[in-house]
Amino acid sequence: MDLNSSGLMTGKLALLHASLRKLERVAVAYSGGVDSTLLLHAAVQALGPDRVIAVHAVSCLNGAIQREQALALFGTLFPDGVELRRITVDPLGWEEFVENTDQRCYFCKKRLYRRFSDEFSEDTARRLLDGTNADDVLQHRPGIQAIRELEVMTPLLDAGLSKMDIRLLAQQAGLPNHALPANSCLATRVGSGRRIEARLLQHIDMAEAFLHRSGYPGSRFRLVQNDIHLEIRHEEMERFQREDIRSAFQTYVSDLGYGFNFNNVTCR
Repeated sequence: MDLNSSGLMTGKLALLHASLRKLERVAVAYSGGVDSTLLLHAAVQALGPDRVIAVHAVSCLNGAIQREQALALFGTLFPDGVELRRITVDPLGWEEFVENTDQRCYFCKKRLYRRFSDEFSEDTARRLLDGTNADDVLQHRPGIQAIRELEVMTPLLDAGLSKMDIRLLAQQAGLPNHALPANSCLATRVGSGRRIEARLLQHIDMAEAFLHRSGYPGSRFRLVQNDIHLEIRHEEMERFQREDIRSAFQTYVSDLGYGFNFNNVTCR
């Protein structure tokens, strides 16, 4: 990184810390991803651990590996002082979410963040913080509308931090997830218009866990209409062409009840 870029990053980090120091107490929506981890780390630096809590959703939308990694990471980075509140929610009980329209993320985020806010409703000085970044607003993300309607704060976005900026700052801070592939809830793997069901989420989680164990972390197992679409990271695509690997995956998903066409494998 050249001197100009270094100075720009230093300025953005200073802006982030300055905005956080204006707050009395905060609750950070923590998923275990690099965005929320950096935000939580910055909040602790700016305010001290006693003024920060992390709120973490526990639901069928979190894959088993994702849950384990998020909790292990929190225990490693924030062992003392920062409280982690694990909040159980049941998205399959939200009909507007289960219908899986193109506004699914809006309904989910609205319900989830209301539940988070209820957790500290008596502490009126505590503000809920979300890890939305400057790249997110350039994409179709209906959940951002819910964040704005609920007046949830987005310090990373306000500081102008892009995903690349966040990864760089996370690396500089020694956060071990700085280079991990972006993750999202399991419902994002189900094509719009197909109802979200527990069975589908379980199968998606199992297939992605199989890929993870086979050496393909960050892969996506998507259900689009009646087809499976598999996304493999670019650097692992050549290795995935091996016949033994492809055959093992095909056998595994066949046991789950799915056929698979290897023409539906793309890079992510």
